[in-house]
Parts: sequence; structure tokens; C-alpha cells
Amino acid sequence: MTLTLGSLPPARLKLASGLFNLMRNLGGAIGIALCGTVLNDRTNLHYSRLADHLNTANLAMADFVQRSAVSLTAQGLSPDAATSGALKNLSALALREARTQAFSDAFYLIMIGFLIAAMLVPLMKKPPAH
Repeated sequence: MTLTLGSLPPARLKLASGLFNLMRNLGGAIGIALCGTVLNDRTNLHYSRLADHLNTANLAMADFVQRSAVSLTAQGLSPDAATSGALKNLSALALREARTQAFSDAFYLIMIGFLIAAMLVPLMKKPPAH
């Protein structure tokens, strides 16, 4: 706060403080909105990419679905309901992984923003001592 308001005369300090708080809150709101947008878009992207690999040619997926269906059948579901449940479990797992990757992307972008801000700090003028 000293860097932003320290060079102002006392007569302008109240107005500048209010403007500073407004910009801080506005910046936070914009940052939250951007992070939400990035999370939504990147979740969809990663889910789509994961879904591209989940097909009947994928032996690991087929094994997962079969093992899940057997487990659900042992719990009393019919074979059709067990297969449907296994596919729902697979979809939920893919969505969880897509969200994890989206959060990783969002934190990476936040890191870049902080690095840029940190590089700009030495360029700021120090306020004169009162």
C-alpha cells in the first residue's frame, strides 16, 4: 500500500485509497471470473481428449468396465444395470481427471500472472520519505 499511495499528498489520500480499494476488488472479481472460465473451458477440453481414448479398442478401459460390472453384479444389479453403472463410473472418473487437469492449467496461468507481477515490482518508484 505504501508503494501505491506513499507519493500522494495528504489531501488526495482519501480519494486515492477509495480508488485503490475499488481497483483491488475489481481486479479480484475479474481474476475469479477468468479462473472460472479457464476451469470450465479446460475441463471440457480435457474431458473431450480423455473421451477420445475411451473406446472399445482400449483394452484397459474394457477391463475396467468388465471388473466394475462384475463388482456391481455381485452387489445385486442385473448385468445390464451393472454395465450401465460401470460406464457411469468410468465417465465420473474421466470427469474427475479432466477437472484435475483443468485446475493444473488454471494454477499454471495464475503462476505466470504472479511471475509477471513480480518482475514489475523492481520497476516501481519508491515513495519519498515524509
